[in-house]
Amino acid sequence: MPVPLPTDDQALRVPPDAAEVAVLGRGVLAAVTPPGGRTALQEVLIGAMFEAMTGHPVDLGAEPLEPEAFAEALARRDEAFRTRIVQVMLLGAMVLTPLPEAVADQVEAYARALSVDDGMLAVTRRFAQGSLGLAAIDFQRNGYEAGWDSAHAEVLGTSRALDDDPRAFSLLAMVVSLFETGYLATGAGLFAYDRGHLSRRGVPVRLADAMRRGALMTGSVDLLAMDWWGRADQPVEDVRRELGLVPRSDAALAAGSVTAWERGGISSFQLAAGRAAAEAAGRAYEPFGASVGDEPAPGT
Repeated sequence: MPVPLPTDDQALRVPPDAAEVAVLGRGVLAAVTPPGGRTALQEVLIGAMFEAMTGHPVDLGAEPLEPEAFAEALARRDEAFRTRIVQVMLLGAMVLTPLPEAVADQVEAYARALSVDDGMLAVTRRFAQGSLGLAAIDFQRNGYEAGWDSAHAEVLGTSRALDDDPRAFSLLAMVVSLFETGYLATGAGLFAYDRGHLSRRGVPVRLADAMRRGALMTGSVDLLAMDWWGRADQPVEDVRRELGLVPRSDAALAAGSVTAWERGGISSFQLAAGRAAAEAAGRAYEPFGASVGDEPAPGT
């Protein structure tokens, strides 16, 4: 039986404590575990996300919590909170290649118990069935691309992964589907798939920290829609203060996070694209200090 959403006066709207995070971890991990057991990427990614977003670790070996019991434990949590938890499940499922239908079934069962419906559930089902063309259509219908403007193509950035607009999660799902699994061939009329990036050493920790920093920004900000040219003459630190963008965590720095002006701050694909654009414009290519770093070894 689905657990109904609480009324406004019943809803619990405080950050989860360590005890609740332990419960959340048990449900999320149970939902995304494939028949053969979880992958190393799933465990590192989910562990990093919980620690970055809540400040509390999850026990990867804890007993699983069934959908109904999990939903009962979240009975006082509102739709927004429950939706975010289902989205964490979806992300943990979408990194599987192949994605078993059993995992899609599990995530849908938890979503039903939580009385949550998310457009990305249909996309995950398409991935599991191997219907990648239909999945791409579902992305366009339910996701961030539905509001994509061609003017965005001049700017690359990161949007808040768990923003007030639920579609923001679909952008993160699209990025994973392009740059880890290759389930999508193109995205937003701009990106082309290039697999295996998320499973590189340290990247899950860096992604989790980016989500934390996005969640702490001032207001609801879509960095892809922002007029960066209008801020081109502002010092970077001034823009960071304006947006409320906090510094990267020690864990992200230790995992290899660098700025766009350092070694490793640009990919070989970006380097080639920049050189080609400069050549086409008849000017010298200037990377402003960025260079391709040593390719990190696959794995976590």
